Amino acid sequence: LIEWINRSFEKKHRNEIERGADDPWVHPVIVAGIAQHRLVWIHPFVDGNGRTARMFTTLLLYGRGYDFKYLFDLSSYYNEDRDRYYAALRSADRDGDYTRWLEYFMGGFARDMYRIRERAAAVGEMTPAPAAASPGPVDRARTRRSSSAVAEAISIEQFISAIHTLPEDEPHGNPRVWYRTQKEHWLGWLKEYHGPGAYGRQTGQERDARYVYNHIVEPAMLLWLIEAAGVPSERVAAAKNAAASGTTLMQRSGAIRKHVPWAEVRKALWGYP
Repeated sequence: LIEWINRSFEKKHRNEIERGADDPWVHPVIVAGIAQHRLVWIHPFVDGNGRTARMFTTLLLYGRGYDFKYLFDLSSYYNEDRDRYYAALRSADRDGDYTRWLEYFMGGFARDMYRIRERAAAVGEMTPAPAAASPGPVDRARTRRSSSAVAEAISIEQFISAIHTLPEDEPHGNPRVWYRTQKEHWLGWLKEYHGPGAYGRQTGQERDARYVYNHIVEPAMLLWLIEAAGVPSERVAAAKNAAASGTTLMQRSGAIRKHVPWAEVRKALWGYP
């Protein structure tokens, strides 16, 4: 695998005779997608193979000039629909045809690239005009749109403040866990989110509220949050029904997010999608 990756990343301008007809240059994004699948398929570790493969993919992209300054994270894309993610991976397992997996992988890559570009453009539009210039109606409208786009990122601190305002839920009465309610669970989880916390999280990368919501693997936490936040009852009911059909915490959490994505939670808590 490593030898193939190194060969595939050789300079594009080398001609076919030098490379060999069966050893072509491959675009770095395609290489990263194939490498992620192969590392998961090889399954070299007892646990953590998926996380390792995703980090390896990011490392490959960084090494080939795709440095996104922590704005790019395919894990959020995968967590939006875990069933689809696993189905795409398995499609390449069966017969070695990477078409479906690469379509899925590159779809997420392209989506995040567009989002990064939109956020960068929004920040650029918000750059203050010279003092002598008086903004007209068009400029004011552009600033409002830009503010809405930039406001997409909700900090952990803002998330904590919003959860503090939500009603308490009934204590569960389980003496084996450190929290009494799901509200306390959320606040304890977020209190030191950028540090190791109660679960020994890895540190070193700032995350926002959207990232937290898309990575929680605890259905009870998610269901309490969406209901307490005031997400429309029909969406909450659909999320509960979907979660009940899952067999693992990850499947159930993914099912909840499928019916109540982060935009709905953000709208319920802060009033804008």
